[in-house]
Order: sequence, then C-alpha cells, then structure tokens
Amino acid sequence: MVNKKIYCLVTCIVIAAVFSLNTAWAGDAKKTSYKMIERDVAAKVPVHDIIKHAVDSGMDIGSVVDALIKSGTDASSVVYTSITEGYPAVDVVRSAVEADSPLSTVVNSAINGGADTEMVAKGALKAGESPSAVATEISAATAPQSPVFSSSPFSGRKHSAKQKNSDDDSDSISGSNSLDTAISMDLEKEKPPHDDRGNHYGTIHKPQK
Repeated sequence: MVNKKIYCLVTCIVIAAVFSLNTAWAGDAKKTSYKMIERDVAAKVPVHDIIKHAVDSGMDIGSVVDALIKSGTDASSVVYTSITEGYPAVDVVRSAVEADSPLSTVVNSAINGGADTEMVAKGALKAGESPSAVATEISAATAPQSPVFSSSPFSGRKHSAKQKNSDDDSDSISGSNSLDTAISMDLEKEKPPHDDRGNHYGTIHKPQK
C-alpha cells in the first residue's frame, strides 16, 4: 500500500516536471518567434513573406498578426494581406483588435480583402467589441458609394445631394439595426488552423499530457 502511494507521488512529480519543461519551451519559442518577426519588420521584409515564413514555422496566424502589429506594421496591411492569403477571418480580426488596432481599420481591411462579414463580426465579438459597435462598422464598410447626380434629359427631376445623403443615412441605420440583431445571436465555435511545419521562426511545442 505504501509502495503504491510512493509510486503515485513519483508519477505526479514526473508529470508536473515534464509539463513545466514543455511550457517553458513553448514560452521560449514564442519569444524567439516574436523577435524574429520584429527583426524582419525592421529589415523591411514584405508582410506577405513574414506571414508565410512564420506560419510555415508553426506559428498560428493569430500570433503572427499580433507580432506584426506590435512590431509596428500597419494594421490595415497586416489584416488585408492575411485575408487575401486565405487565413481565417475570425482569427485575423480577433488578433488585430486585441492588438489595440482601431475596429474601423480592421473591419474595413478585412472586408476589402474579401472576408465574409459574418466571420468579421465573429472575430470582433470574440475580441470583446460590442455588437452595436461591430454592426455600425460593418454597415459603414459595406455601404455603397454615393453616385454623383447630374441633370439629364431622360430624368424627370434632379435629386439633391442633401436628399440623397438623407436617404443613405436612413438605409445605413436600418442596415445597422438588422446586422446588430443578427450578430447578437449565438456564434459557432470554429476550430483553429493547425500547421506543424517548421522553419527559422521555431516551432511552438505543446505541453504533453
């Protein structure tokens, strides 16, 4: 009975030691990866190349976005490039917002890059933004540009710019309210991307169970 207790105690100690070691390795790898990205940013390596190298090394896209923005790279460039390269909009938007980037900048860049508005909303909400703020920014980013009106022999009357702006404002408010209601609903959980390839940034090791 005593031997069994000792065996259990030793086993627990070994497991705790291995977990602590793996956690330390993961922390060191993350610090190294961030420093590598900071170095490449300072060397003016294209954002596209930095993202590719970092992801190939095993970093998740969220960490790459965070590191790039915190290294001084323009958030709009980071978000737009990440989206056009096909990385999940939810992870990109969430990390960019959590890195203290303006919500309007993140939303506009993501949508201009081709991201689905629902995925953009999910990412912003996961970052802690309010549904109303997210709805407002998405409505603004997706609003059509106002055309320039001029007199025409085929037109019975001319629309003033003031009247057109008033109509656009009404449509924007209506769209914002609808979108606010939609994104307030429960959101599906998405599985984060997995990439176990290695490169010069250093693979982040996961703790062993």
